[in-house]
Amino acid sequence: MNVNDRLTAHFAHPGVLVSVLVPGDWTVSELSPQQVRFFAPEQPDLEDYSPTFSIALQTPGDFGDEWFDRFCDAAVERLRESCDDFTLRSIDRFPLSSLAEVHATWYEWQAAPGHRSAQVQALISVDRYRFYLINAATRSEIADDYLPLFDAVLRSIRLLQPRH
Repeated sequence: MNVNDRLTAHFAHPGVLVSVLVPGDWTVSELSPQQVRFFAPEQPDLEDYSPTFSIALQTPGDFGDEWFDRFCDAAVERLRESCDDFTLRSIDRFPLSSLAEVHATWYEWQAAPGHRSAQVQALISVDRYRFYLINAATRSEIADDYLPLFDAVLRSIRLLQPRH
């Protein structure tokens, strides 16, 4: 089955100002009016661990292409410094359908003894009022299943216009 064929549920959130496609067996929790987290099904072989995909709307500290480039470079360095046994898998830049630029950092790190995590951190700068921080995480044992799915979910994001 094509990974995009697994994206069967449409989710829109008026506070986070996004719509996104996710697998139908994922659940969602609103962490705050500006943040949602999706949970994949529990993995019985991994102590019922659930991979997660979070989207948070924030106000950026600045704006513009040069600022975004500097911020993204610094974000990769912050990950390298804060994550034990950090391994950079790749960095990707691509536009969403709304033409907002996505900077995605794919990496692994030692989250806890016996728990290696494979993750993506994506940054999206929209304007001087909207900035998105997206974090998706899975255990490295199931990364080959979930990282392509995270990529498809990330690329499905549509930015909604605020209501005034």
